Amino acid sequence: MEGFPLQTLLLALCWAGGMLLGRFASMRCIAQTGEELMRYLKGYLSGAGKQSLSAEVVVQTLCCYYRAPAAAFLFGFASIGAIALPVLCAAQGFVLSFSLFCFAVPLGREGFLTLAVLFALRLAVVVPCTIAAASAAMEKSCSLLSLSFGSGKRSRPVSYGAPYWYRFLIVCVCLLLGSVTELWLVPRLLAALG
Repeated sequence: MEGFPLQTLLLALCWAGGMLLGRFASMRCIAQTGEELMRYLKGYLSGAGKQSLSAEVVVQTLCCYYRAPAAAFLFGFASIGAIALPVLCAAQGFVLSFSLFCFAVPLGREGFLTLAVLFALRLAVVVPCTIAAASAAMEKSCSLLSLSFGSGKRSRPVSYGAPYWYRFLIVCVCLLLGSVTELWLVPRLLAALG
């Protein structure tokens, strides 16, 4: 566990780098798509309170919440995770930032509350859960990588003890609570704003 804070810092920096890239990419894209995004968002917001909760919406929301943390957890079982986990964190930062800023520009300052409703809960739940799962997985992946390139030296096999599994269980519970809260709360808040 000695390298845990350094690995977490590396993953957080990769996530922040992805956020910056997403911001720059959205600024290039928004000039061409700003009006189209605004029409889409107005149409979505006008029907937000009237839509019923369908299985498709539930599955899409669960996928949005679980995809990055689950991928991070699974990368802990492969030595390639030592490279893939920073890329995963950067990609998640990019996607979230790109989405956020693409909607922020057409909405302007008046739409800040709408942006907060759309993105705050997801950012507050998914990002820490991804970093938590990725930091534990990074430790295991680095151990697997050093075992693979041990140059004939004897090393202990990588152990996936109870803390690794408990951490992922806690992450899954947090993600489930976040997704259920989003499915219940966000449509109501959007309807109140609209």
